[in-house]
Amino acid sequence: MEDLRKIGGEAGVVAGIALGWLVLGMMVILPAAGLSIADQVNPHKLLTFIHSHGATVWMVNVLGGLLAAVMSIVLYLAIGDRFSDDEPAGARIGALFGVLGAFAFATAALVRQFGMGSLASLYIANQVGAVHGFRGVSGTLSAVTALAALFTGFAALAFASAMVPAKQYRNTGYLALGAGAVMVLATFIPDRFLVVISQLAVGAWFAWTALILRRESGPAYFRWQLAPRETRSQRRAA
Repeated sequence: MEDLRKIGGEAGVVAGIALGWLVLGMMVILPAAGLSIADQVNPHKLLTFIHSHGATVWMVNVLGGLLAAVMSIVLYLAIGDRFSDDEPAGARIGALFGVLGAFAFATAALVRQFGMGSLASLYIANQVGAVHGFRGVSGTLSAVTALAALFTGFAALAFASAMVPAKQYRNTGYLALGAGAVMVLATFIPDRFLVVISQLAVGAWFAWTALILRRESGPAYFRWQLAPRETRSQRRAA
Protein backbone atom coordinates (compact mmCIF):
# COMPACT_ATOMS: atom_id res chain seq x y z
CA MET A 1 0.00 0.00 0.00
CA GLU A 2 2.43 2.56 -1.28
CA ASP A 3 -0.11 5.38 -1.32
CA LEU A 4 -0.83 4.93 2.40
CA ARG A 5 2.85 5.29 3.19
CA LYS A 6 3.10 8.40 1.05
CA ILE A 7 0.14 10.01 2.80
CA GLY A 8 1.44 8.87 6.18
CA GLY A 9 4.79 10.46 5.45
CA GLU A 10 3.13 13.85 5.17
CA ALA A 11 0.44 13.36 7.82
CA GLY A 12 3.11 12.47 10.37
CA VAL A 13 4.95 15.74 9.81
CA VAL A 14 1.70 17.63 10.34
CA ALA A 15 0.99 15.58 13.48
CA GLY A 16 4.42 16.34 14.91
CA ILE A 17 4.08 20.07 14.25
CA ALA A 18 0.54 20.12 15.68
CA LEU A 19 1.63 18.31 18.84
CA GLY A 20 4.45 20.79 19.29
CA TRP A 21 1.95 23.62 18.77
CA LEU A 22 -0.27 22.12 21.50
CA VAL A 23 2.61 22.08 23.99
CA LEU A 24 3.63 25.60 22.97
CA GLY A 25 0.06 26.78 23.39
CA MET A 26 -0.38 25.29 26.85
CA MET A 27 3.02 26.36 28.16
CA VAL A 28 3.63 29.69 26.38
CA ILE A 29 0.72 31.11 24.37
CA LEU A 30 -2.04 30.77 26.99
CA PRO A 31 0.15 32.10 29.83
CA ALA A 32 1.21 35.02 27.62
CA ALA A 33 -2.47 35.78 26.99
CA GLY A 34 -3.17 35.92 30.72
CA LEU A 35 -3.87 32.31 31.77
CA SER A 36 -0.97 30.99 33.82
CA ILE A 37 -0.22 27.27 34.06
CA ALA A 38 -1.60 27.15 37.59
CA ASP A 39 -4.79 28.97 36.51
CA GLN A 40 -5.52 26.31 33.87
CA VAL A 41 -6.99 24.10 36.62
CA ASN A 42 -8.80 26.96 38.38
CA PRO A 43 -12.46 26.99 37.23
CA HIS A 44 -12.96 30.71 37.88
CA LYS A 45 -9.84 31.74 35.98
CA LEU A 46 -10.14 29.20 33.18
CA LEU A 47 -13.83 29.65 32.38
CA THR A 48 -13.50 33.42 32.40
CA PHE A 49 -10.49 33.19 30.09
CA ILE A 50 -12.26 30.85 27.65
CA HIS A 51 -15.23 33.22 27.44
CA SER A 52 -13.02 36.21 26.60
CA HIS A 53 -10.31 34.45 24.52
CA GLY A 54 -12.30 31.87 22.58
CA ALA A 55 -10.26 32.17 19.39
CA THR A 56 -6.96 31.60 21.20
CA VAL A 57 -8.30 28.53 22.97
CA TRP A 58 -9.70 27.20 19.67
CA MET A 59 -6.32 27.55 17.96
CA VAL A 60 -4.60 25.59 20.72
CA ASN A 61 -7.22 22.84 21.10
CA VAL A 62 -8.21 22.30 17.46
CA LEU A 63 -5.04 23.21 15.53
CA GLY A 64 -2.99 21.49 18.21
CA GLY A 65 -4.68 18.58 19.95
CA LEU A 66 -7.38 17.59 17.46
CA LEU A 67 -5.24 17.98 14.34
CA ALA A 68 -2.37 16.03 15.89
CA ALA A 69 -4.73 13.19 16.82
CA VAL A 70 -6.34 12.93 13.38
CA MET A 71 -3.06 13.09 11.46
CA SER A 72 -1.37 10.60 13.78
CA ILE A 73 -4.00 7.97 12.90
CA VAL A 74 -2.81 8.06 9.29
CA LEU A 75 0.81 7.83 10.42
CA TYR A 76 0.14 4.85 12.68
CA LEU A 77 -1.55 2.97 9.84
CA ALA A 78 1.32 3.83 7.49
CA ILE A 79 3.97 2.62 9.94
CA GLY A 80 1.99 -0.54 10.54
CA ASP A 81 1.84 -1.18 6.81
CA ARG A 82 5.57 -0.47 6.41
CA PHE A 83 6.58 -3.11 8.96
CA SER A 84 3.76 -5.59 8.34
CA ASP A 85 6.15 -8.00 6.60
CA ASP A 86 9.31 -7.50 8.67
CA GLU A 87 7.78 -7.35 12.17
CA PRO A 88 4.07 -8.17 11.85
CA ALA A 89 3.39 -8.48 15.59
CA GLY A 90 4.95 -5.16 16.55
CA ALA A 91 3.39 -3.42 13.54
CA ARG A 92 -0.14 -4.63 14.29
CA ILE A 93 0.04 -4.01 18.03
CA GLY A 94 1.55 -0.57 17.49
CA ALA A 95 -1.08 0.42 14.93
CA LEU A 96 -3.92 -0.79 17.17
CA PHE A 97 -2.71 0.99 20.29
CA GLY A 98 -1.81 4.07 18.27
CA VAL A 99 -5.27 4.43 16.75
CA LEU A 100 -6.91 3.92 20.16
CA GLY A 101 -4.61 6.54 21.67
CA ALA A 102 -5.31 8.96 18.84
CA PHE A 103 -9.06 8.60 19.33
CA ALA A 104 -8.61 9.29 23.04
CA PHE A 105 -6.46 12.35 22.30
CA ALA A 106 -9.10 13.64 19.88
CA THR A 107 -11.79 13.08 22.51
CA ALA A 108 -9.75 15.03 25.07
CA ALA A 109 -9.30 17.91 22.63
CA LEU A 110 -13.04 18.03 21.91
CA VAL A 111 -13.87 17.92 25.63
CA ARG A 112 -11.49 20.82 26.26
CA GLN A 113 -12.96 22.78 23.39
CA PHE A 114 -16.70 22.14 23.62
CA GLY A 115 -17.15 20.86 27.16
CA MET A 116 -15.23 23.70 28.75
CA GLY A 117 -16.67 26.13 26.21
CA SER A 118 -20.21 25.29 27.25
CA LEU A 119 -19.30 25.74 30.92
CA ALA A 120 -17.71 29.09 30.12
CA SER A 121 -21.02 30.28 28.68
CA LEU A 122 -22.88 28.92 31.72
CA TYR A 123 -20.43 30.59 34.09
CA ILE A 124 -21.73 34.03 33.10
CA ALA A 125 -25.24 33.21 34.35
CA ASN A 126 -24.62 30.55 37.00
CA GLN A 127 -21.16 30.47 38.52
CA VAL A 128 -21.93 27.83 41.13
CA GLY A 129 -23.44 25.43 38.61
CA ALA A 130 -20.56 26.00 36.19
CA VAL A 131 -17.97 25.27 38.86
CA HIS A 132 -19.71 22.01 39.80
CA GLY A 133 -19.88 21.07 36.13
CA PHE A 134 -16.20 21.96 35.76
CA ARG A 135 -15.23 19.42 38.40
CA GLY A 136 -17.14 16.67 36.61
CA VAL A 137 -15.76 17.54 33.19
CA SER A 138 -12.21 17.85 34.58
CA GLY A 139 -12.40 14.34 36.00
CA THR A 140 -13.54 12.93 32.68
CA LEU A 141 -10.89 14.92 30.82
CA SER A 142 -8.12 13.67 33.11
CA ALA A 143 -9.19 10.06 32.64
CA VAL A 144 -9.40 10.34 28.85
CA THR A 145 -6.04 12.14 28.67
CA ALA A 146 -4.39 9.46 30.80
CA LEU A 147 -5.87 6.74 28.59
CA ALA A 148 -4.59 8.51 25.49
CA ALA A 149 -1.09 8.80 26.91
CA LEU A 150 -1.08 5.14 27.97
CA PHE A 151 -2.16 3.83 24.58
CA THR A 152 0.22 6.16 22.74
CA GLY A 153 3.10 5.07 24.94
CA PHE A 154 2.36 1.39 24.30
CA ALA A 155 2.11 2.11 20.57
CA ALA A 156 5.52 3.78 20.56
CA LEU A 157 7.06 0.86 22.46
CA ALA A 158 5.53 -1.67 20.07
CA PHE A 159 6.72 0.23 17.02
CA ALA A 160 10.17 0.59 18.58
CA SER A 161 10.51 -3.20 18.63
CA ALA A 162 9.83 -3.21 14.89
CA MET A 163 11.91 -0.15 13.97
CA VAL A 164 15.14 -0.75 15.86
CA PRO A 165 16.17 -3.83 13.78
CA ALA A 166 15.71 -1.81 10.54
CA LYS A 167 18.87 0.16 9.82
CA GLN A 168 17.21 3.25 8.37
CA TYR A 169 14.71 3.40 11.25
CA ARG A 170 17.07 2.47 14.09
CA ASN A 171 17.52 5.97 15.52
CA THR A 172 13.83 6.77 15.32
CA GLY A 173 13.16 3.42 16.96
CA TYR A 174 15.33 4.38 19.92
CA LEU A 175 13.49 7.70 20.10
CA ALA A 176 10.17 5.83 20.10
CA LEU A 177 11.47 3.60 22.88
CA GLY A 178 12.37 6.57 25.06
CA ALA A 179 9.25 8.57 24.24
CA GLY A 180 6.97 5.61 24.87
CA ALA A 181 8.57 4.80 28.20
CA VAL A 182 8.31 8.40 29.40
CA MET A 183 4.70 8.69 28.24
CA VAL A 184 3.67 5.51 30.06
CA LEU A 185 5.50 6.75 33.15
CA ALA A 186 3.74 10.12 32.92
CA THR A 187 0.39 8.31 32.96
CA PHE A 188 1.03 6.96 36.45
CA ILE A 189 3.10 9.90 37.71
CA PRO A 190 1.09 13.00 36.72
CA ASP A 191 4.03 15.40 36.65
CA ARG A 192 3.77 18.32 34.25
CA PHE A 193 7.44 18.10 33.31
CA LEU A 194 7.10 14.43 32.32
CA VAL A 195 3.95 15.19 30.32
CA VAL A 196 5.65 18.00 28.37
CA ILE A 197 8.81 15.98 27.69
CA SER A 198 6.82 12.95 26.55
CA GLN A 199 4.62 14.99 24.20
CA LEU A 200 7.59 16.77 22.66
CA ALA A 201 9.41 13.46 22.22
CA VAL A 202 6.39 11.84 20.59
CA GLY A 203 5.97 14.86 18.30
CA ALA A 204 9.62 14.58 17.26
CA TRP A 205 9.16 10.85 16.66
CA PHE A 206 6.10 11.52 14.49
CA ALA A 207 7.93 14.02 12.29
CA TRP A 208 11.19 12.07 12.03
CA THR A 209 9.51 8.78 11.19
CA ALA A 210 7.25 10.50 8.67
CA LEU A 211 10.21 12.08 6.89
CA ILE A 212 11.87 8.67 6.51
CA LEU A 213 8.63 7.21 5.19
CA ARG A 214 8.37 10.07 2.73
CA ARG A 215 11.94 9.55 1.59
CA GLU A 216 11.25 5.86 0.97
CA SER A 217 7.85 6.17 -0.71
CA GLY A 218 7.94 9.63 -2.23
CA PRO A 219 5.62 12.61 -1.77
CA ALA A 220 1.83 12.39 -1.79
CA TYR A 221 0.56 15.95 -2.09
CA PHE A 222 3.40 18.32 -1.20
CA ARG A 223 6.59 18.32 -3.18
CA TRP A 224 9.76 19.99 -2.06
CA GLN A 225 13.34 19.32 -3.02
CA LEU A 226 16.53 20.73 -1.62
CA ALA A 227 19.00 22.06 -4.14
CA PRO A 228 21.96 19.71 -4.55
CA ARG A 229 25.05 20.82 -2.68
CA GLU A 230 27.93 21.95 -4.82
CA THR A 231 30.87 19.59 -4.57
CA ARG A 232 34.46 20.74 -4.00
CA SER A 233 35.52 19.67 -7.50
CA GLN A 234 32.70 21.71 -9.02
CA ARG A 235 33.80 24.75 -7.05
CA ARG A 236 37.39 24.33 -8.24
CA ALA A 237 36.23 23.98 -11.85
CA ALA A 238 34.25 27.18 -11.52
